[in-house]
Amino acid sequence: MDLQLLALIVLAILCVLQWRHSASRMQEMERKIAELAEVKDDLQRLLAKQGQQTAPASASQTAAPKEEPVPTHAVAAHQSVVPVGQRQPAVVAARPMATVPAEPTAPQADVSDISPEVVAVIMAAVAAYGYSPAAIRSIKAKKRQNAHWIMAGRLAGMR
Repeated sequence: MDLQLLALIVLAILCVLQWRHSASRMQEMERKIAELAEVKDDLQRLLAKQGQQTAPASASQTAAPKEEPVPTHAVAAHQSVVPVGQRQPAVVAARPMATVPAEPTAPQADVSDISPEVVAVIMAAVAAYGYSPAAIRSIKAKKRQNAHWIMAGRLAGMR
């Protein structure tokens, strides 16, 4: 009984410690979000000032054709500012997916059973895991076992 009570007290202490740790992490994240909001506001003010400084120069040129000003939110979307010392994920250009020919180029007996849609799904799954579609050597249907051996296994009680 004493051992159970001691275990419950230790468990309660661990739960309180975990809660305090989570609460402090949450406060830290909220502080970082507030800092990022301030940085965003500062950048928007800078972009607005930049737009105001370039607007009088374009208005004074009457001979040049007028161009529509670019909204500041569109400029901010294309120019991402990363603080010094922080990483930003690399943007990788999308590659076109490999196409599956309607007729297989090499005569294979197993490929005729597989529809092109199934081949496309398999290639998409392989590409989703980060592999190149060229990593697929061949796609073959699972060979069906002999029905006699299946029945013999069932009768013998095998699974």
